[in-house]
Amino acid sequence: MLSATYGAADGGEGIPFQESELLRMNESRQRLEDSRLAYTVEEALNLLSIGRNKLYAEAKAGRLKLRKSGRRTLVLADDLRAYIASLPLLAFNGDRKG
Repeated sequence: MLSATYGAADGGEGIPFQESELLRMNESRQRLEDSRLAYTVEEALNLLSIGRNKLYAEAKAGRLKLRKSGRRTLVLADDLRAYIASLPLLAFNGDRKG
């Protein structure tokens, strides 16, 4: 573990260097993810936490749009957001068992 601190030039306490680097990398990664225009089918499966059959069934039903770029099948980030937003809300009633 590194003992140096980041932001402690004024003699005050700073964030440990390793932690600040992780924060910076996470922020950069988040900005990169937010700027993505499209995802591969594999990436979409991971993001949605669904299986390949379910993804293609949703596309066949017209609820999720798939695009082709050469041999690669892509899902636009906006289409993923629209699909998620279109999913029904889970309603709870007082009878819930289990």
